[in-house]
Amino acid sequence: MEINTSIIKNKHPNIEWEIAVSEAITESVEIDNRELGTPVSASTKAVIIRVILADNRTGISIESNPENYMAVFENALKTAKATPPNNTRADISPRITHSADNKTFSNFNEDELFSSAEIMRSELDNKAPLLNLNVSKMISKAQYYNSNGSDIKVEEDNISAQIQIGKNHRLGTAVTSLRLKKPDFKALVREAMEYYNYSKKLAKIKSGEYDVLFCHDALMTVMQPIIFSLTGDTVFEKKSQYAGKLNEKVLSNKIILADNPLHKNNHSSFDCEGYKTNKTTVINKGVIKTFLHDSYTSKALNALNTHNSSSIMAKPS
Repeated sequence: MEINTSIIKNKHPNIEWEIAVSEAITESVEIDNRELGTPVSASTKAVIIRVILADNRTGISIESNPENYMAVFENALKTAKATPPNNTRADISPRITHSADNKTFSNFNEDELFSSAEIMRSELDNKAPLLNLNVSKMISKAQYYNSNGSDIKVEEDNISAQIQIGKNHRLGTAVTSLRLKKPDFKALVREAMEYYNYSKKLAKIKSGEYDVLFCHDALMTVMQPIIFSLTGDTVFEKKSQYAGKLNEKVLSNKIILADNPLHKNNHSSFDCEGYKTNKTTVINKGVIKTFLHDSYTSKALNALNTHNSSSIMAKPS
C-alpha cells in the first residue's frame, strides 16, 4: 500500500516523523513424522511511526494494519506530547529516495515447494527418523518515509528450509535461508545427518579446561551475549559489559567480529532508517573498534553512525 505523506505534511508541517511499513507473505510446505505434506500460507503486516517534537519529546506507535497509518500517527503524536522533554535528539535521516525489486524466486511456486521437500525426504531415505522438515518462500516488502522527504521501497524474496531428525537425545537439525540462490536441499539433509551421527558419540568428560570446536549453531548461542553487548543501545542504556572500553582489548587476539549485510549469500542494501549498509568490523583481534550504532545512539554517544540499525525497528541489521 502507499502512504500519502502529503496529508501528514499539510496537517503537521512543523513536526518531524518517520514511518516504516512492512509486509511478509510466506508460502510453505511442512512434512512431519507421518510424512504428510501440508501447504501453509501466512501474511503479516505492520506500520511503525515515530514522531519528534521541537523539544525532542518523542512518541512511537505500532499497528498491525498499515491502512490505519493516520490513526497510528495521531497516537504517536499524543504519546510524544505526554512525554517529558529529552536532552538527547534522535535525528531523522536525510532525504533518500530508492526503489528496488530484488526478487530472485518469482517462478518458485507451490509445486516447487513440494518438489524441494521431496528432494530432502528422498535424500534422508529413512537413514534416521524424520521429525519434521519445512521449505518456504517469503516475499518481504518494506517502505520507509520521513519528514525530510525520504521515500524508500524495497521488495525481495528468499527461500528457507529446515529439517529435524532423530529421537530422544539423538537429534540432528539444519536450517538455511537464502536470497540470491536456492538452498542445496540435499546438502542440508547431509548436515542434519552429520549432527545426528555426532549425537551417537555422547560421552561423559571430567571437569577441566579443553580446546573446543563449536558447530555454527552452538557458536551463535555462545556469542549472543557478546554480540548483544556490542550494540549502541546496550552501551547507551549502560547494560553493556563493554561500555567505556572502545579501543581496548577485551577478547582473544584470535577473535574478529564483523557485521556484514553484504556477504555472499544474503544482502541488505539499506538499513531501516534508509542509510546505505556496509561491512563494519566491530572487534579486530580482540580489540573493540566500534559499536553498532543507529542515528540515535551515534548522536547520544558522539559516535559514528554505522548504518546497522534503526531507532524504530529491529537491530542490528
